Amino acid sequence: MAARKPVPAPRASRPAPRGETAARPKTWAGALLGARESQQDTSLLEDLSDGTELLALVADGMGGHAAGALASQTVAKRFAAAFLRLRSDPAGLGAALRRALDEANLSVAEAQHGHPDRSGMGTTLIAAHVSPRGLAWISVGDSVLLLCRAGTIRRLNEDHSLRSLPGFTGGRQGNLLRSAITGDELALVDCSPEPLRLEAGDTLVLASDGLLTLSGDEILDLVGKHSADGPEALGAALIEAVNRRQDPKQDNCSVVTVGGFAAPPPPPVPPSRAGLRLLLPLAIVLVLVCAAAAALVW
Repeated sequence: MAARKPVPAPRASRPAPRGETAARPKTWAGALLGARESQQDTSLLEDLSDGTELLALVADGMGGHAAGALASQTVAKRFAAAFLRLRSDPAGLGAALRRALDEANLSVAEAQHGHPDRSGMGTTLIAAHVSPRGLAWISVGDSVLLLCRAGTIRRLNEDHSLRSLPGFTGGRQGNLLRSAITGDELALVDCSPEPLRLEAGDTLVLASDGLLTLSGDEILDLVGKHSADGPEALGAALIEAVNRRQDPKQDNCSVVTVGGFAAPPPPPVPPSRAGLRLLLPLAIVLVLVCAAAAALVW
């Protein structure tokens, strides 16, 4: 089956309220069916507050056409709903991400109960929380989180597939997963609870492993050409590059891009230095007054 062109799903940020200056990241999402008969990926972009805080995720389902799609949709919805409820957890952002993941994993077990045809269903997940504090994420499986910065790319999350193991020499077996969300105990989880600071010009790419049809050098070349034009341009270029490859075994490919971050605020001035800055002009004025008074006495 020939690869089909994606239908992009751009997401526009809401206008800033009057008097507010906080930057709103720009987002884009698109998907490619590839050589598959059905789309088993699910992507989601959720505005969590006023546009400055958002949740982005990609889930890549498995377990047959219907079961794979159901798994990714179920996990995406349950994770987003749980994280929205838990993100202010006093235990911290990492705890909220992990509890939302556990609830999403439970939802897969619930979906399989009483349905033998859904046995073996599961999904990967990469979920990223973006706020003025930075980026935090949690992932299971081989879906990708890339940081594009100053013409470079860096994969931030762990790859839980065989291709990531030392000594792997290539081939389709590299797609086999060492961990996935199946309703059973999670074998491997990658979580970054402390926000990673984002800089002006950064772009985040979340994608299912269908993107890995492209080599790292090919992705880097596209980042260099398109990232300055914004998340939509880069996301569309990545999807189109996969589409042009016309791989007869091309998997579904979903891409979510997030960019347009404001420059991080300058670090706060230490109190001692701030105090010195205030006292120095006063000291100068006091010295001048004393000198003037002494001159009058004489």
